[in-house]
Amino acid sequence: MVLGVLRLLLALAVVISHVPKAPFEWRMMGGVHAVQAFFIISGFYMAFILHEKYSTSYRLFITNRFLRIYPTYVVVLLLTLAASVLLYIVTGNYLPFYITGGINSFMDSQSYLGWWPVLIFILMNIFIFGQDVTMFLGVRRPEGSLYFTADWSAQDVRPLQFLLVPQAWSLAIELMFYFIAPFIVRFKIWLLSVLMVASIGGAYILIAFGLREDPWSYRFFPTQIGFFVLGILAYKAYVYLKTRPLSVWVTGGVSLVMVFFTGAYQYIPIPEEYKKLAYYVALACSLPFMFLWSKDIKLDRVVGELSYPIYIVHVLVIGVLGRQFTMHGQSTETAWYGGGVIVMTILASYLLLKVVVEPMDRIRQRRAQRQ
Repeated sequence: MVLGVLRLLLALAVVISHVPKAPFEWRMMGGVHAVQAFFIISGFYMAFILHEKYSTSYRLFITNRFLRIYPTYVVVLLLTLAASVLLYIVTGNYLPFYITGGINSFMDSQSYLGWWPVLIFILMNIFIFGQDVTMFLGVRRPEGSLYFTADWSAQDVRPLQFLLVPQAWSLAIELMFYFIAPFIVRFKIWLLSVLMVASIGGAYILIAFGLREDPWSYRFFPTQIGFFVLGILAYKAYVYLKTRPLSVWVTGGVSLVMVFFTGAYQYIPIPEEYKKLAYYVALACSLPFMFLWSKDIKLDRVVGELSYPIYIVHVLVIGVLGRQFTMHGQSTETAWYGGGVIVMTILASYLLLKVVVEPMDRIRQRRAQRQ
């Protein structure tokens, strides 16, 4: 049971990266590397299901992926709105956000933001698509129009502030990959390799030309598609390995080493630039072994299924728990707060899993069986 544990650890790495202080100062590889690791895993899974389940229906694949992501997102979006409105009724303050302004930004923008940018931000919140583009936009004042910028962090008003579920920018990238995945999984290995090198190498070229690493090498779809392709290449290796008589000691050993690498990432004494590259390569190389070892273990699948609800609900938990701490005069700059966020996020994620994710999965499975 390791692939599910790995996905859980990666989701927790994102959560921990968004709290001021982590329990025992344990931050693993941080949120950036964790998200890109998820892109690699997603590439592997999409190649697998496209070959095993959706080889003949593009429409079924797209709609089922939509049913996988969107219902949970909408529930968290509505809960965020409800929590903010309820808090305003009780205390006169909207739900605070550690990462983004959330609904506060909409309330404060009436004096400087035009109606069409507001409409764009509302549509982004509703439909997810375009949320990654907020990292490349600024607000021109006083007229309140939007414009493209190379450095979103230098803006006094950042469009990211208008996302109520701000971490969903990565879902926008994920959805774009889904639309092209059925085509690129058919590419030859050499063409996939060229695409991967061009994508990831392009990020370094952009940095060399003075563009900030965030967002150009982290949230820019052309420089992220390489991570998905790396996952597809890992699936190609799985197709080869699954017909070989591999010992459980081999698959299990490789899997446990990868989980250890993930959990102990911050303590490994290698320069960061080399360590992150080693992590991505090690993950891609180990995915076939991890999948072979754990693909028939139901508990592993359940543990792994918690990763998406954890990822999508944790900012809401950060806001709600942060308000509770401040209302009672307690600091959020403590490991107690960080630990509380982790525990409450896992509990909220389990509820989402049972109430939203699993029922939708049953619907998706029935649709897949009817094709």
